[in-house]
Amino acid sequence: MGFKPLLFVAMPFGQKLDVVTGSIIDFDDLYQRVIVPAGRLAAVDILRADEERMGGFIHLPMYERLLLAELAIVDLTLANPNVFYELGVRHAAIPRATILIYHEASVLSFDVRPLTAIPYALEKGSVRNEDIAKLIETLAKKIQAAKQDHDSIDSPLFQLIPHLAAVQLSHEATESFRDRAQFIDQKRATIMGAVGEAKVQALKGTL
Repeated sequence: MGFKPLLFVAMPFGQKLDVVTGSIIDFDDLYQRVIVPAGRLAAVDILRADEERMGGFIHLPMYERLLLAELAIVDLTLANPNVFYELGVRHAAIPRATILIYHEASVLSFDVRPLTAIPYALEKGSVRNEDIAKLIETLAKKIQAAKQDHDSIDSPLFQLIPHLAAVQLSHEATESFRDRAQFIDQKRATIMGAVGEAKVQALKGTL
């Protein structure tokens, strides 16, 4: 059975304060209501950094995700240092299929301002209900285009240095990563199913 392309998401987690606007941004809401549906619409498997907890060298899974995922979404909002580091690793190793998004009220860092990125609007820290369908569609189209176009280069480093070789990891490393990503996805589905069943039972108890 063939694998779907893997989409790795680098973004802040939970609710974070935007010191520029003074508002709280719910990144988990953005991930669950926009990024995950867009990934499903574009027929890719999705993995976010906090969904993989492994023992051993803490940075190893992060490097695997950045180097082995066919596609990546990176949220530039808040100029999170961990996210920017992951973007730097991705751009230094992979020439293509890195999609940038950001909250439109953000003040982007000088080095990333020239890069093409998809803006999104927020109201009280969350994407407005009336904007969700359009944002999902826009992001899904961008993912689909990245899946199909194997010639476009979005890494500034690869644009600057022609014939620079991308990182190629072994088949064994790729298969091991795929197996683990699939296990995580199955575990997440099991947990969400259990949570859903618990909610159903709780509602029955109130009837």
